Amino acid sequence: MGADDISKLVEFADTLVYEKTGQHLETVDKDILGQTLKGKKLSAIEFPSYENSYVQRYLAPQLWKRLSYVAGEKVGKKTVLEVLKRLQKQRSQTESAPQSQFSANAQAGLNGHAALNGSVSPWLLINGQLRELSQAEPPESEQVEDDSPNFMAGECQSRTQTSQPDNPDETKNFSNGWPSFMNFMKPGAPLLFSLGVLGCLFALSWLTNWYGVTNHLARQLPKAQLGYSLALKLNPWSAAAHYNQGAAYEDQHNYERAHAEYQLAIEGGLIEAYNNQARLYILEGNYDAAISLLRSGLGLAKDDRVKADMYKNQGWARLEQGRYAEAKLDLTEAIKLKSDRASAYCLLAQVLEREGDKKAAQVQWENCLGFAYQPNTPEEDKWVHLARQRLSAEEGKI
Repeated sequence: MGADDISKLVEFADTLVYEKTGQHLETVDKDILGQTLKGKKLSAIEFPSYENSYVQRYLAPQLWKRLSYVAGEKVGKKTVLEVLKRLQKQRSQTESAPQSQFSANAQAGLNGHAALNGSVSPWLLINGQLRELSQAEPPESEQVEDDSPNFMAGECQSRTQTSQPDNPDETKNFSNGWPSFMNFMKPGAPLLFSLGVLGCLFALSWLTNWYGVTNHLARQLPKAQLGYSLALKLNPWSAAAHYNQGAAYEDQHNYERAHAEYQLAIEGGLIEAYNNQARLYILEGNYDAAISLLRSGLGLAKDDRVKADMYKNQGWARLEQGRYAEAKLDLTEAIKLKSDRASAYCLLAQVLEREGDKKAAQVQWENCLGFAYQPNTPEEDKWVHLARQRLSAEEGKI
C-alpha cells in the first residue's frame, strides 16, 4: 500500500471513532495505526515521549479495543487492514447510492429531526459534545389517524355544489365563497394571530439557542451566553436554553448561577439537568444532595447515555463517602450501559485501589486510559493523568 492509501485509512478509522464516540483518535493512536498498516512490528514502533514497551503493553491493545468497539467486530494487529478496507468499501458503496434513494433518505432524516407539534428538537451541549434532545413518542391515542377532517371537507364540497342559500341576497357572497369564509374566520382571527406570533417567538428562540451552542463549542463564551440570554427572552420556558446557560456559567466556574439555571431546566422537565446539578454538588462536597438528586433522575431517565452518566456520578459520590461496595455496583452499571466512557473505569480503578485489590485496579486503569480519547471534564483529565502515573509506575517494576 502507498503512503496516500495508508493515510486515507488512518483518517477513515478516525472518522469511524468520531462517529461512534464523538471523540477523535489521539496523535499517538494514529501513529501506531499508520506504522502498523505499513507492516511494522509493534516492537519496532516508536513514538516520542513513550517507551516502546508502554506502546506494546498498553497503547496498542487499547487502540485495537477501541477499533473493535466502533467496527462491531474483533480488530487486532493482523486483521486491522482487512477490516478497515472492507468498512471503507462499504461506506463508499453507501455514499454512491442512486440520487433518488439519497433524496428519500435525506427527507427521512429531516423528518426524523422534527419534534412533536411540528417544532424542532432543541440542542444541548453535554460535556462539550453536541446532542439533540430526544423527544418522547406521542401517546398511542394521539397516533391514531383521524379521518374526520377529510370526511368533513368532502361533505362541505358536496353541499357547495348541490345546495343553494336560503336567502337570495346572499347568493353573490355564497358563490364567491371568500366573504363567507372571512365571516367564518373572524371570531378565531385573534387566536390564529396569537398562535402565529408564538410560533415565530419559539422559532427565534431555537435559532438563538443554536447560535449560543455553536459559539459555546468554539469556546466563545460571551457570544454563547448572549445567544442563550436572547433565547430565554424569547421563550423563558426553554429548558434547553436554561441548561446550556448553566453549562456556560459552569465553564466560568460561576457555580451559583449554574445551579440556578440547572434548577430551572429541571423544573422544565429536562432530565439531563439532574445529572449536571448533581455533579456540581459532588464538586462542592455535598454528596448527600447529589445522590438524592441522581436517584430522582434515574427514576425518570430513559436514554442509556443519560443513565450511564447518572450511575457514574452516583458511583463517584459514593466513592467519596467511602461506600465502596455501592460505588462499585453503580460504576459497573454505568459501564454496562455505556462501555466507551473513560471516567467510569477511572473511578472504578480508584474504588478497587481503596479496597486493596491492586491487580483488578490495574485492569481498570488500562481501560481508563484506553477510552480517554479526549477528557471532557477537569476531573476526568485529572483521572487520566493518574492512570498514566499508575501504569508507568507498574511498568517500572517489570
